[in-house]
Amino acid sequence: HLDRGGDALRDAEEALKLGGSGFVKGHYRKANALMSLGRFADAAAAIALDLQSLLDHALVNQALLLEDLAK
Repeated sequence: HLDRGGDALRDAEEALKLGGSGFVKGHYRKANALMSLGRFADAAAAIALDLQSLLDHALVNQALLLEDLAK
């Protein structure tokens, strides 16, 4: 069971490298893998990064929309 958690964590970290920090699903998968390994504080941090990424993405999209509307 620990091997699968470790494999899942490595896969999630690789996905984050490829998809960037804005890859929400990667943060979610990383948090799940960390929870399966009993690393709950690290999982909470991964979810916090996920929420920050969502917020950053939404703010950028809103700024781009406002810029388009101002034209």
